[in-house]
Amino acid sequence: VLPFIIAGIKLLATINYGDKQLPERTLKNQRIRLYLMTLVFFVLFYPFPAAMVYYWSLVNLWQLIQQHFKTQIHKK
Repeated sequence: VLPFIIAGIKLLATINYGDKQLPERTLKNQRIRLYLMTLVFFVLFYPFPAAMVYYWSLVNLWQLIQQHFKTQIHKK
């Protein structure tokens, strides 16, 4: 279950990723790479011990939450 959770968190982070200073084409290419990275993480972490995947999931979730709040602050 944990590899699916980490993949979901990485997908949410990729969907929320955006840099207004980058050209649209570069941003699109970076998102494609992030989607591929999500797939690689899923395959890579599938056989890993649960504690390591759990830790990595929590770190990614924490970064996603921080990014969300930073984005909200910069919009104001």
